[in-house]
Amino acid sequence: MQKRISPGRPRQYADVRTAAQFDALASPVRDQIVQVIVNQAPWRPGSEESAGVSIREVAEQLGRKPGSLYRHFEALVKAGLIRETGAQTSGGRDAMTYSARGEALRLITPARSGPALTALCRYLKRMGTFAGRESAGVVRDRARRNEPENVDGTRSDQASVSMFGWLDESQQQRLHRLLHEVADVFANARRRPGTKLIAASMLVRPVRLPGGRTGEEPDVADSGSGDATVRG
Repeated sequence: MQKRISPGRPRQYADVRTAAQFDALASPVRDQIVQVIVNQAPWRPGSEESAGVSIREVAEQLGRKPGSLYRHFEALVKAGLIRETGAQTSGGRDAMTYSARGEALRLITPARSGPALTALCRYLKRMGTFAGRESAGVVRDRARRNEPENVDGTRSDQASVSMFGWLDESQQQRLHRLLHEVADVFANARRRPGTKLIAASMLVRPVRLPGGRTGEEPDVADSGSGDATVRG
């Protein structure tokens, strides 16, 4: 069971930085597997060894058969995204347990072009496409079944939000803190009575203006001018 991170203690991240790691996560199933393991079997240097979770337990969380996940687990271990921690007493292939390499994943953007950057971009495109396709599919399916909505036309298990604006440094930092709070909602989010399997995909980015440049308003104290500029 995941322990809450103590206030003031830095979060132990498992950095994702190689092409092999980004390519492994490009599979929606593998991405889901890693998220389950990070939430339910995190790891921090110097702490007690996590009990880990088995393939069978992860399969139960995802509504899949254990046998369909074997190759995905092998690929994730090989890429260094999860690690084997031991075995349960039940025996068999499903008894091996796995834990994360940290308390949260952190995608590291490569400093220059190359295989890792290409793989990261491929992963980001896949994530956005998959999330959009699945969200649209849910909307269509519910319309066909004529499922009732709340009085205000919303549902607690579904939301589509698109935001756009000029944020200063403090607002950008606040946005990141809020994203961490959202991530904490999913901590140790096991399958249990009264729950529903929910996915949230969030992409934050500087907006590209015509020509591929990013909009940036310089600090008046630094530039002496209030004119808007763009930075390539």
